[in-house]
Amino acid sequence: LTTSMSLVQSTQVGVKIIDTELVAAYPSYWIDGFVGNNVTFTRVNVHGVVDTIKLTGDNVLIQDSWLHDNTYYAMTPSGHDTHTDNVQIQAGNNITVKNTVMTGARNAAMMITQDAGPVSNVVWSGNHADGGSCTINIAEKTYGPIKGLNFSGNVFGYNTELYHCAIIMPDTTKAISTITSNYFTDGAPIAIKRG
Repeated sequence: LTTSMSLVQSTQVGVKIIDTELVAAYPSYWIDGFVGNNVTFTRVNVHGVVDTIKLTGDNVLIQDSWLHDNTYYAMTPSGHDTHTDNVQIQAGNNITVKNTVMTGARNAAMMITQDAGPVSNVVWSGNHADGGSCTINIAEKTYGPIKGLNFSGNVFGYNTELYHCAIIMPDTTKAISTITSNYFTDGAPIAIKRG
């Protein structure tokens, strides 16, 4: 049985990926762009993979980058489609995404799953994002509300599967989050949908 892979995988402290393009020469439903944590991305162009960046732990900075045109497959050997995300956060603390363009993911530009552990202190600012069922999708699962979540100064497109769905999150996470100055491309303020 083949398992998921990524073009780059790392959990080493101090890793920096700068002015780099990550794209699969031979795309597959098994290949992501990056998987891991303890990394800084600066001016990185990631495309042609299932999830462009998948985070599994702490201390990540994504800045001035372009995450786009994810590879989507309607059916995999697992019997379902690929739920493509630009940034998927499975677990981690101290994660910042800023001044980055995220488009072309079928599921979400950013998906917080808490599949592998709690997520906390996520800053998402100055980004331009579009697409997905909802552009940002936040799930609490068994770990409860996400603490220290901050969305500020972002611009969202209207190309979502659910009508005008920029951010979807549970009320319990929304109540303890900072959400300011987020607008659609035409200047209309976004509304948070209940997850």
